[in-house]
Amino acid sequence: MFFGAVTGRFERLDILVTVPGGTFTAAFTDTTRRGWDTLIALNFTQILDSIHVPIPLLRAGGGGSIVNVTSSEAHRAAPGVAVYAAMKAAIENLSRTLALELARDGIRVNCVAPDPFPTPNGIRVGAFPQDLESEDVQTSNEVTIPLGRMGRATEVAGAVLFLASALATYVTGTTLIVDGGVLAAGGWYRRLDGYSNRLPSDVATALALTAKSRE
Repeated sequence: MFFGAVTGRFERLDILVTVPGGTFTAAFTDTTRRGWDTLIALNFTQILDSIHVPIPLLRAGGGGSIVNVTSSEAHRAAPGVAVYAAMKAAIENLSRTLALELARDGIRVNCVAPDPFPTPNGIRVGAFPQDLESEDVQTSNEVTIPLGRMGRATEVAGAVLFLASALATYVTGTTLIVDGGVLAAGGWYRRLDGYSNRLPSDVATALALTAKSRE
């Protein structure tokens, strides 16, 4: 019905952008099948539907671009959001496969993987702090994010626009990671005098004292 209304108004479909999302934070051993089914439906099954239905419309128009918004969690371990991350990885693989299957139809398929971009739901489930402007959050950003800050929604939109546009007509089956360098850092921390893969001594001491107080 939705895609019928789109083509009825605009006569053709050239660009499809899917933006799935939603999770809760819990250790995998504390989750249940009901929770898994919800996460799978929200983050993967609905994407299958959203792509499968309009492919004939893209073919009829002579081709087009599909951009699936995933997450950097598709490329690394994700404690507390295991099923969510697994579904993001599934979308990445699906996108690469469809890029091959649909290439002869002139349909390009790519992904954008953002992180860290605070959202209202992300703040609600505890993935981001309530006060994004606090001094400790700013310090954390400067240490853990090579560009020194969290991302903006417009920066994800810009990546999607590029992949959907004529500027990317020879780009398909790939992922544009928009994360301020976090994935590339791979455990290296940004410091005033360069980078280190070890915690500063004062931070390590504070963590040790916290752990000792809990014993």
